[in-house]
Amino acid sequence: MDNVFVLRLILSFLVGGSYVAFTLWVSERFGSRIGGLLGGLPSTILVSLVFIAWNQGNEAVITALSIAPAVLAACTFFLIAFVNLHKYGRSLATGGGLLLWFCTSFILVTIGPRNIFISTAIAVVFLGAAIVFLRRFPDGKVFKASLTKGEFFFRVVFAGTIIALAVLASKLLGPLWGGMMAGFPAGFLPSMFILERKHGIRFAASVAKNMPYGNIAMIFFLLTLFFLIPVAGMVWATLVAYLASLLCAFLINRYFLAKY
Repeated sequence: MDNVFVLRLILSFLVGGSYVAFTLWVSERFGSRIGGLLGGLPSTILVSLVFIAWNQGNEAVITALSIAPAVLAACTFFLIAFVNLHKYGRSLATGGGLLLWFCTSFILVTIGPRNIFISTAIAVVFLGAAIVFLRRFPDGKVFKASLTKGEFFFRVVFAGTIIALAVLASKLLGPLWGGMMAGFPAGFLPSMFILERKHGIRFAASVAKNMPYGNIAMIFFLLTLFFLIPVAGMVWATLVAYLASLLCAFLINRYFLAKY
């Protein structure tokens, strides 16, 4: 493996793992609404796109973005399957969720449209279905509790390992599968797995309820990035796009989620 890819793996592990661990910490300290919203903001896909630009140039990023919204929204199917299949066991819930995500993403990547507007329309349908299904779960709240160093380290390693494996798979399987693997539910999977183990499926489901709203903010990130890269370059486009996703997440939390 070349040095650039090794750096990509290391950064994916550190940045992605730390972000997921931070999201879990926020969920426990401030409740599932904010934690779920943060869980859907750009993390894994941001790192992946930055390194695609580094390795292959901005045109490769624009190409990947043409299908990214739909593939990304397909991650919410993992949430639906996990909370619905949990009554049959944690392993089946996790495996079923990943299988549903993989099948949906495979279809999108192999025969789906290479147009960001059509991809976004598909994403809206997917997110709408996830929101309708998951909104029946009430918001959860747990008592504030400080995290031990060991617990925080475990969460970073657990989440970072999953994210790094997704990046590795994208390298080994080629660019077509790389675009799909960039949308791997690397944030959703450890969040659901760890929250369910620590607080039970009801609290995990209450966090999952709000994650599709975070994906709305992530789609704003992808759209902003798509249109700004040709005129502003990757660095400035990424910064502005991330700020746009944060603003979108704030508005969703302030004016929409507060009603539920």
